[in-house]
Amino acid sequence: MVIILRNETLSLSHSFCSSGANITQTTRAGDSALGYACESGHTEVAEILLNSGAHIDDAENEGRTPLMKAARAGHTCTVRYLISKGKFCRFVHSKGSYFE
Repeated sequence: MVIILRNETLSLSHSFCSSGANITQTTRAGDSALGYACESGHTEVAEILLNSGAHIDDAENEGRTPLMKAARAGHTCTVRYLISKGKFCRFVHSKGSYFE
């Protein structure tokens, strides 16, 4: 799934989600498909992933959530979309503590 997102293929991402791909699988660094989509500003792909069961506030090994990655990269549209998605997103501090 992560390879597909790197190639920025929206329709292929949708096909993989629809076929039962493991949406929550991560790399060794803890990066998820949702994290990559948000960091790259692919709001439509993030929506597909969330609708397919991706976890909005799963953090990678460094403690960054998809929302934090989108904000850090300056993707305002993606940030607004993530904030609009019901349950508020966690903000994780590098030492492991968080606030909501």
